[in-house]
Amino acid sequence: MNDKTLTRLENKRDILCAILLLSLLGFICSYGELLPYPHRKDIVDQVLKEPVQTLADDVPFYVKSEGREYKIVPIYNYELYGMVVSVNNKMALKGLLKLFNSYDFLNVNDLCVIWGANINTAVYKYMKFSQGAYTCYAQFEGKKAWAWSRIFDKSKLSHNHLLSNDPGIIRILSNVKKGDQIYLRGKLADYYFGDEHLIRRTSTSRADRSSGACETVFLTDFKIIKSAHPVAKIINRTSFYLIILCVCWITRIWLNIGKTRIR
Repeated sequence: MNDKTLTRLENKRDILCAILLLSLLGFICSYGELLPYPHRKDIVDQVLKEPVQTLADDVPFYVKSEGREYKIVPIYNYELYGMVVSVNNKMALKGLLKLFNSYDFLNVNDLCVIWGANINTAVYKYMKFSQGAYTCYAQFEGKKAWAWSRIFDKSKLSHNHLLSNDPGIIRILSNVKKGDQIYLRGKLADYYFGDEHLIRRTSTSRADRSSGACETVFLTDFKIIKSAHPVAKIINRTSFYLIILCVCWITRIWLNIGKTRIR
């Protein structure tokens, strides 16, 4: 009886290991940062527009996230169409932030975004974008790096710290990948933890470059106008959950195999 049980468990383990390997392969191949940017024909006209910024007349207000209270001080109303070139999803580290008792759960995602001429010239295809805590880095690649660097317009790139406690907006933000064409609307704002602990001031110009040049936007609306790789997103998410399930089931089967052999 033990031999039959052992054989059955080992067969299940082998099948699950094969599914796990395929899921890992699917997850890696569909990872957003490894996928190409959209072709020029797939670019929507809206992302060629300039951002719209008007003076805000809102008074400071308070919002809560994860039981913590934040003070928002609006400075400008802000609208931006653009293409995402780098993503730093802060909520992917939510558990770790809680473990280290972080106080900033309002900044749910950081997006590097380009628009206008930087999309029209397709210069982004010859570049590599990455992020630090406060900066979006743009590097040129290939033999013609110097020539492309003369075409790239630094005033049509922004590093956006996106603030929200709206579950609907946070859900959309969690699905944003490199190459997605997006629309956001909100308030360029300074924000505080409580009343006095300043977390970050916002930039109010696309022309600044040094420390403090990032836009801090309290979102009232966010949309993915056109996803760069919708099928890849489904594969990536499905593979992720399959990996977790397979690891759990394989671990359970290994434990059962051990118990069966002891008997």
